[in-house]
Amino acid sequence: MNAIATLLGNLLILVPVVAQAPAPDLQRAAELLGERAEQQVREGARICQQANNVAAVELLLEVMQQTERRTHLHLAPAHYRDICWEALTQITDHYARLRVELELKKGRDPRVRQWCAELLGIYGEAGFAEVLQKALTAKESDLVRWAARSLGMIGNPSICKQLEPVARHKDEYARANAIEALARLDKATYLDRFTAAIAQDADGGVRCALLGATPQVCP
Repeated sequence: MNAIATLLGNLLILVPVVAQAPAPDLQRAAELLGERAEQQVREGARICQQANNVAAVELLLEVMQQTERRTHLHLAPAHYRDICWEALTQITDHYARLRVELELKKGRDPRVRQWCAELLGIYGEAGFAEVLQKALTAKESDLVRWAARSLGMIGNPSICKQLEPVARHKDEYARANAIEALARLDKATYLDRFTAAIAQDADGGVRCALLGATPQVCP
């Protein structure tokens, strides 16, 4: 009995410690994300990933929007974008993910909108299908190609009719992603089209892309 009482006493001591664990410091994260050393930027991105909320996603998106070096001592923006991209792929909170969806809907930077379309596919939530379907009609072919791929990853066969025109798109990457997405969503209907495109599409890039996707489409 004494041993049990001691154990319970130790657990009671630990409970307040767990409850008082500090929340992620987003002000510190913002400072770190502006530093030039990759290690510091990684720490800032890690804090944002741990926070896993709307404010954290906004900090990461700010870095994704950068196109010029902050100073002559900073690395090229792409180095920092890659770090923040990895953190964004790990976001699990639904409302934080909705902030990514909002950036796709309302954002003005076509590159960031393209990346947001890709992220929504990684998240895989069925509710994101509507905004991705609208993106299929965008003027920017980069956005169309990632919207098509993400729709295939979300996995709702009812969107196949919206993808069919993209499978004839003049942009080879948009076309390849749509053909792949159709095969993922409805193998019974579109697998033959997928395999035919591997052999017969006029563009070698499309043939190679679909061939590379074969292990996932036809496991």
